[in-house]
Amino acid sequence: IQCPDTTIERPSMYYMPDAVYSVAYDITVLMGQRYNYNRNGIQIYFNSLQENVKQKIVFYEAVLLYTGVNTETVDKFYQAYEKLLYDKNSNENVVETNHDGNIVIKSKFKDILVGIGITDDIHLKHLALLLSFDDSLAINDNVENIKDTYVVPYRLNYTSRENMMVAAMSLAGKVRYVWGGGHSGASFIDGINPMWVQWEALYPENPTTIIENDDGTVSEIATEGFDTCIKPSGSWCPIHGESTAEFHGEAIHSLDEYIALRANTFEDSELLSEKYRNMLSKVDYTEGINVHTLDGLDCSGYASWLYNQITSNYEFNSVAKNFPKQSGMKELQMGDSLLPGDTFAWSAHIVIIVGKVHDGSKAYVTIEQTTNLVKFGVVYYEGASSSDIVEATEIARQANELIGGLDDSEEVHVYCMNTIGDETVESTIVTEEKEYRTEEVWFPHVAVDEDYDPYEHVPAEYDYTEQIFVSNGYKLIYYIPVSTKEVYTEVTEGTNTCTLGRFSDHFIDEDTLIQNYNKTIKDMTAQEIIQYTIMKLPMSYVTGYNRYEGDLFNKELASSNLGVDIHIIE
Repeated sequence: IQCPDTTIERPSMYYMPDAVYSVAYDITVLMGQRYNYNRNGIQIYFNSLQENVKQKIVFYEAVLLYTGVNTETVDKFYQAYEKLLYDKNSNENVVETNHDGNIVIKSKFKDILVGIGITDDIHLKHLALLLSFDDSLAINDNVENIKDTYVVPYRLNYTSRENMMVAAMSLAGKVRYVWGGGHSGASFIDGINPMWVQWEALYPENPTTIIENDDGTVSEIATEGFDTCIKPSGSWCPIHGESTAEFHGEAIHSLDEYIALRANTFEDSELLSEKYRNMLSKVDYTEGINVHTLDGLDCSGYASWLYNQITSNYEFNSVAKNFPKQSGMKELQMGDSLLPGDTFAWSAHIVIIVGKVHDGSKAYVTIEQTTNLVKFGVVYYEGASSSDIVEATEIARQANELIGGLDDSEEVHVYCMNTIGDETVESTIVTEEKEYRTEEVWFPHVAVDEDYDPYEHVPAEYDYTEQIFVSNGYKLIYYIPVSTKEVYTEVTEGTNTCTLGRFSDHFIDEDTLIQNYNKTIKDMTAQEIIQYTIMKLPMSYVTGYNRYEGDLFNKELASSNLGVDIHIIE
């Protein structure tokens, strides 16, 4: 590696063995300093790494420091290294050989390093050479594969709204919708199932694929499986391909069966680890479950998982419509002001409230598991201004881009709470329809003072009469039924079946003022809550860090306030 001459102590610039010893000694000293360096909020993540990976990280950091990169930039390197893993495919190198025969960092990974401040070509050249020897980085595509323990960016069983928002957003863009996913106890796990992330990575990212034809020309074709997931019908998955409503995968009766079926799809070492078995220990296989149940989450599976992360007092596991009716929840009234963590559900779906657009607004930003991924959306009450709905939609779109790494092909779902839950109820009313002939009968005039009712004289075989008074008496018109038939009338009614729910227990931070905002999280706007949560998320969870070009969030603040609300899954 090329090093500045002024930093190397040696008797002669031509005496190579001495130069190598001097450089090696100095870098070793720096490695020891970096190994014991206080990494503050990310220390717990660093501690969870396998020992050989820790040594690689501190070696890279030491070389960067030795060659003149400032400490502030070097402090961000470990998070950038994690992001390299999240953004690459299995067995994909982050480096390549250019046309001059030099080893360089691929452009999509170079952006990650440039993003933390490593911009000098010499420093990037050094890293390219170092990373070309990194087998851990080349083989893996999931940071969990290089850790001895699972670390999540929130605190388990800690009932705060702030903690809940970090947990909710940690899955944005990372977990694929799977019909039935998260049920049968799969939402009871503590932490983030690493298979969710690996399963999502199996789906194609691009809508089209370039292929080379036999004649040397190229064609652009639609990518099979793009923009798909496991749904009640019209499903596509990387293993089974397209499937009907009757087939969504095999039934399994144990974790071992799941591991056997996924051994050729996921990393064996991860599946066979004791930490993974401990995580999935609460899944109920008694009646057999669909294999896809462990691959991802559906909307109510996501809501159940989220609430199970912040409390151990209940076991949340309910379908969407009934979610607010289960133990641990209380129902709200339609029109009530909603707070971060509240739920809005109807027969087909459930979403989690992130926050309002502004004080007094009837529009809210949400986060939800919906086809195809966990992402941000919008709900609003009737009467919400169109400008608020537009603003909420843009907040959700930019949050999807920054945290979820999603582009505009992932539509922001917008629901009106007063109409989305309408269920059509049809009823049948049976009536009789008759045909008549008429007869006219005249009665002479009767003295006014006599008690006379001409209807008393209507014969039984007649249906009814119409009485017409004339000057010299009464004329009665008798309607005689000649045929009868039944008439069926369909009556359609709309009934709003939405339910609003709120966690029934007390949130620890209910009255805690958020630093720099001088208000509680329940009083913050959706944009403020998302920005604050981004500061709490490690960079590897801010998937769209490099591609984000929006103006609503300051991405430079990502990972700037990690705090201590994180937890190791032993």
